[in-house]
Amino acid sequence: MTNVDQREAWNGASGEEWVRTEEQHDSQLVPWAELLAATADVQPGERVLDVGCGTGATTLAAARAAGAEGGVVGVDLSAPMTARARERATEQGLTNVRFEVGDAQTDDLTLGGEPYDVVISRFGVMFFDDPRAAFANMHRAMRPGGRLAMVVWAPLELQDWLRVPMLAAIAHVPAPENFGGAAGGPGMFALADVDGATDILGGAGWKDIALEPHERTMLLGGPGTLDETVQFVLGSNAGRTVFNPDNAPPDAIERGIAAMRAALAEHQTPQGVELKGTGMLITARS
Repeated sequence: MTNVDQREAWNGASGEEWVRTEEQHDSQLVPWAELLAATADVQPGERVLDVGCGTGATTLAAARAAGAEGGVVGVDLSAPMTARARERATEQGLTNVRFEVGDAQTDDLTLGGEPYDVVISRFGVMFFDDPRAAFANMHRAMRPGGRLAMVVWAPLELQDWLRVPMLAAIAHVPAPENFGGAAGGPGMFALADVDGATDILGGAGWKDIALEPHERTMLLGGPGTLDETVQFVLGSNAGRTVFNPDNAPPDAIERGIAAMRAALAEHQTPQGVELKGTGMLITARS
């Protein structure tokens, strides 16, 4: 079985926490969803594959763009997130979308249907054990000339939304090793290196590959109060890693949380905590 660690995480605490804070995550990632939609430019009647679809925000947007004559499939390793995505499709009355629990590295992504015109992803493709095999599998699911549009995270040093709270915290608690993973993955920054990501996609059969950095300002945890933002960070993967009670005594964790709160307070606005991040927009053709 491939991607075992990711299966365990996203079918356990990580997936459950994301479902619980779905609205906050989607609100935080609005700038990236908008960039992705504009780049993919899904047309009526097209077939779309959303890889690492999570609770379905980008999948449902693609389904609305594809219309009744088109069709969209969202694939994710996480059963709880996929179940929530199905609920959202029902709530929105969308019948041209399908969600499946699956591994984009190994599973038949066409699900017995026609090849896809477009494959998209919002931060869902950085966690494969073998990224070249995963992108080759996606390539096999595409029609000739089909297009790829994905957003992944640029290097950690360009992510103020992570660095501001976490650097404040690790003045008091131990810094985790290899935070977010290294280039090549699996991890948040697996595709952050332009040359490495280009080599992965090229080796998987994709053509006309381009990677462009885009900076955006985000509301950390979406609109809300400082206290709500702090709670969001504490429940996130990063927060649970940094403030792990197995790695630091309670008084150190308490000091770390206080320091993080003070750092975030410097970025509080009437809308919420505003911090910048940089995503890498990847485009290619099959």
